[in-house]
Amino acid sequence: MNDFIFNAPVKVFFGKDAHDNLDDLCKGKKVLLVYGGNSLKANGTYSKLIKALKNADVFDFGGNTSPDFKKVKEAVDICKNNNIDIVIGAGGSSCMDMSKIIAFGAANDVDLWKFVEERDSRPDAKHLPVILIPTFPMGGSEVDGASEIDDFETGRHGAIYDMFGNYAILNPEFTYGLDKNATAYGAIATIVQLATKFVGNFTVSREFAKTLIINTMKQLDAAIKDPNNYEARADLMWAASMGTMGILDCGKTYGYGDDFYNVEGIGEELCGIQYREAICIIFPHWLKGLAKRHGEDILELMSLFGADGIDEGAEKITAMFENYGIKMYYDDFAPLDESKLSEILIRRRGRSEEFSEDELREMIHSGFKTL
Repeated sequence: MNDFIFNAPVKVFFGKDAHDNLDDLCKGKKVLLVYGGNSLKANGTYSKLIKALKNADVFDFGGNTSPDFKKVKEAVDICKNNNIDIVIGAGGSSCMDMSKIIAFGAANDVDLWKFVEERDSRPDAKHLPVILIPTFPMGGSEVDGASEIDDFETGRHGAIYDMFGNYAILNPEFTYGLDKNATAYGAIATIVQLATKFVGNFTVSREFAKTLIINTMKQLDAAIKDPNNYEARADLMWAASMGTMGILDCGKTYGYGDDFYNVEGIGEELCGIQYREAICIIFPHWLKGLAKRHGEDILELMSLFGADGIDEGAEKITAMFENYGIKMYYDDFAPLDESKLSEILIRRRGRSEEFSEDELREMIHSGFKTL
């Protein structure tokens, strides 16, 4: 086991009444409430949050369905012009990521895009207090230090790393409104993220990741069978958080699993798809690529899916994901643009520590069923 330092700076309130803590946290404060589309209002979560914030002055900032830097700048101006005290992000990872960047931008007089484009680790960055409330558990933004953002006007991507929120409100009942497809995407994305912690990790954290993967598969079925199964929803929500808060990285022997995020981003950019879609498609092909170097390790992971061989494992994973309605090929979204792929690979050259440019191209090609 390697040496490590572990810090979990986010205070988590978990349970059916977790949102009631908002009154103590926000009483007498000016609050910017950042959320996504209409689902937060349709499933009753919005009204519960507003009720819990009855003693705060709430500035409503909805309509954030994608991590849009233009909307971040708009929100930063609202914060500065109205002396906002606290930023709350409620929804999926996009809303929560935006909230962390808004909180930073509101507290600092900087060229915000220049800051996020550098993608530096800034653990001591000053920011407004942030409260994060996941309603689509998957990316773990509520407990991790990563915030991803896109400038859709220029096509550029930015991020802030190692800047955490202050509090996380985790109420499993807020996920009851997720349909079968959203529930499946959330759980399967959690499984994929946990798999990156399992591989190359020959410590107690590996066994922890294994247990979480097995339990997430089990509770996914339970949540689909009964969308209001509290225990299933609770396990899925906590597993998503556990996968990203850093505890599974403690003592990791060889972190080659982290290279996954250098690979999946190629598909996102190539086909204009969301993170959850990209990671599901590339996952079995990434594992097959890793198996050329780390065969025993990958085979042990695939055994969790009932496979005895690498090819069989990739096929079983693909079939399992498709069984839940997950689209497993890039051309379900867009046809292959070979020239665009070449441009992306050239621009990303050297980012992947595990794979050559030719190997990456082969991996992406494998994600197209028509090739």
